This record gives sequence, structure tokens and C-alpha cells, in this order.
Amino acid sequence: MTGPSDDLWQFREKVILRKDSIPFLEACQLTTVEGADKFALGEELRRYPEKSIVQFMKNEKTYFLKRYHYSRLSVFIRAALKWNFPVLSGVTEWQRLNQLDALGFRVPKAVAAGLGGSLFRGLSFIVLEELPGRSLESQLQEASPCFTLRRQRRIARALGQWIRRFHDAGFCHKDLYLCHIFMTNDDVLGLLDCERICHWPGQVPERWIVKDLAALLYSSTGLVPNTVRHSFLAGYWPAKAELRNAVPKLRAIARKAKILARKGRKV
Repeated sequence: MTGPSDDLWQFREKVILRKDSIPFLEACQLTTVEGADKFALGEELRRYPEKSIVQFMKNEKTYFLKRYHYSRLSVFIRAALKWNFPVLSGVTEWQRLNQLDALGFRVPKAVAAGLGGSLFRGLSFIVLEELPGRSLESQLQEASPCFTLRRQRRIARALGQWIRRFHDAGFCHKDLYLCHIFMTNDDVLGLLDCERICHWPGQVPERWIVKDLAALLYSSTGLVPNTVRHSFLAGYWPAKAELRNAVPKLRAIARKAKILARKGRKV
């Protein structure tokens, strides 16, 4: 396995460990793929057919363990039939998080990741530190008096600029709902659930930009007025001429948001 600086990471067989976290990882037996698979502490937050998420605490810090179990054959068949290649690798998420962190995006810090299994069964994991803040969706739902319209518009413009920089850097999220935008009390933005993020060396295909922006539009329905949405657009397309040229894309985004509203978000 190769990746960011060896000064920060220790590369062992099948696993990658952050050097300053090795004592805690060893104490939790999270230094091997097998150990992560057998980890039984903490609270299971979610369980899907191919993924589970466990929250636990160690040394007064909160961590999340994502584990992937899957049939290689079923994944191959699904990819062949739907042309949809699921990301079931903690190592891939580790790579994306490090790329984003290097570019100045606030994302969870990975402390360990691994990839193993057998010829027929895949097994992978990643351990993440908790990202400070709360989801933008939950903060809007609370409708706190401090969340004034002026503040909402300022945040929306900053979010538009932030997502534009994210797309311009060659990334798309594929699950860019407001619940995955995290924000601190002083309005510093961050991004969660980065496992499906894709990176293109060149330009992100338009269909994925449309999907990301449609997910934001759909998840903001009923939470913010149109003036706040306009502020987001002004942040994403700051030049008026650029915004005018984006009208066909805006129509595609609106159509996709309606489809999401009918089907419901994917988790």
C-alpha cells in the first residue's frame, strides 16, 4: 500500500495506521483487518447488508469504525448490470480523505484503514475521528433565533463557494445532502460520509455535478427560503454571465431534485 507521507503513516500488511494513534489502536486491537472485524465495543449506529458503523470512545475522544463485508461475485454482477461500482473499501476512503485534507477541506481524520478477505468475500475497514460540529440540516431544523436570514444567506454563499472549489478540484460526493455538511458554531464548514467520493484528474462529469447540487436542493426543501438558495447559487456561480450560462444545468438540477423527492434519498 502506498499513500501520503511515511512520516505520518505506518504501512503494514493489509493495513495503514496513523503513527501517533498506534498505541490506542493496539489497545483496541484495531491494527489488523481481523481485529477490526471482531471489534465488539461501542454502539452500532447503522447496519446495512454490506456495511456497519460503530461509534466508540477512547481516551475521551469519539471514533467511528466503518466495516465492509461483501460478496465479490455479487458486487461484480451488480456493477456489470447497472454500471454502478460500489465503493466498499476503507482504504479508498482513506485516500480520498487525505487528498481533501491536503487541499484544505475539513473532513474527518482517518487513523487506520485496511483491506482483506478471501477470494470470494471482501472485508475492509476504516477508523475515523469525530468531526467537530453538527449537520447543517439539524441546525436549520432547530430554527434557532441566532440562525437569522442574514446568517443563513452568508453561510449559503460560503457553501456555494466551498462546493464549487470541491468540484473544480475534480471531486464529486454522490451523497451531498445537507445532513452530510457539518458546521461548527463559528460557521466553519466540513464534509461527512466521504466513502463514495470520486475524483477525476480533469473535469468532473456534468451528471455528477448535477446530482450533487440536486441533492443539496432536495434536502433544503422546506428548510430555507428561495433567497437563501439564490445566495448559494451566487457563491457557486459568482459571475452573472456564468450564472446565466448555467440555466440549462439549473433546469437539470431541478428535474433531478424532483426525482429524489419522489424516490427519497439513498443512505
